[in-house]
Amino acid sequence: MAFQVVKNLNQYFKACVVENWTQYFLRQKLARLHLKGARPLREEVVADTVQVLHLYRQQCAPNSAPSQLVIPESLKLMPIYVLAAFKTHAFKLLSTTR
Repeated sequence: MAFQVVKNLNQYFKACVVENWTQYFLRQKLARLHLKGARPLREEVVADTVQVLHLYRQQCAPNSAPSQLVIPESLKLMPIYVLAAFKTHAFKLLSTTR
């Protein structure tokens, strides 16, 4: 394996692979299903997705207009992948349980 060392957060976001990042993120959350329950898990996934995008805006694009949607190019599909994961069989089962 080879890992790229970056000096700032912008380079990290540019080097991100959205499919791998989202899969790791969702699996990490699902591993704690038995500790939190289904509904809090879904809410945590949404909140953490928003938090990542908010931190990007705050740290990497602070001079952009407040009304402008700023998403890193490498992670622009992340919200779509998260919503698509909520439509899978596993997450649909979670939405019917507490």
